[in-house]
Amino acid sequence: MAERLYRVGVQYYKIGVGAIGLVSDRQRKIDLFLSPENPALMEALDAVFFAAQGTTQRWKMSREFLSSQYTTRLKYLPQIMC
Repeated sequence: MAERLYRVGVQYYKIGVGAIGLVSDRQRKIDLFLSPENPALMEALDAVFFAAQGTTQRWKMSREFLSSQYTTRLKYLPQIMC
């Protein structure tokens, strides 16, 4: 094959070719912002997940583990008295 490609008088350069980003479909990361490949399937799954969750909220937030709000509210910012 090299004999067919080589031409006398043509100046050739040594180069390299890299195969970057080749990933099999099983290892491909899914983009959440793309539209689904099968919208009907997504609608069916949404219906199943919604039905599994129910319509009543059975849990309550534990207020004793609530983090400090000094990064979002100035009134909770620690004050230093000198």
